[in-house]
Amino acid sequence: ALEKFGVPVTGRDLAGFLSRVEENGVAIHVASLAGHGTLRKRAMGMADRAPTDDELARMARDLEAALEQGAVGLSSGLEYVPGMYADVAEMTALARIARAAGGFYATHLRDEGDRLEESVAEAIAVAEGAGIPLQLSHHKAERPRNWGKVRSTLAMVDAARARGVDILLDQYPY
Repeated sequence: ALEKFGVPVTGRDLAGFLSRVEENGVAIHVASLAGHGTLRKRAMGMADRAPTDDELARMARDLEAALEQGAVGLSSGLEYVPGMYADVAEMTALARIARAAGGFYATHLRDEGDRLEESVAEAIAVAEGAGIPLQLSHHKAERPRNWGKVRSTLAMVDAARARGVDILLDQYPY
């Protein structure tokens, strides 16, 4: 897709991507996160199951490499394949690696509608279990029947902050 704009896609890791950005120049600052979906696909394809110890170790090595190459943390899209197949234990194990590198965990929640509260609780459990700062991406409640749930989820965020969890969120009207 980028080739048509004269930018060949040649990098196979974050270092390659950042090198391409530097070569071409940008008018903004760039900070990349290591994507859980990419880590998972590289280690185990699109498998709908928990990773084996070897697969989790592969994800960990790839995450460590991305962090060494300049990633500022770990991101996840738990609403999407293959992220939806991950559980709290998998995400916490990877978040601990990001924490050790001084990074943070940003997540697109597993569900922003009927299971919003459970999804916020899951993200907080990962952050708390890993001792890592948390960014809740696009905090909102989808569909009118769920609109009032943000009162509850914001109270959950406040309670976690009171326990010492570093949580930020972005939001837009939905």
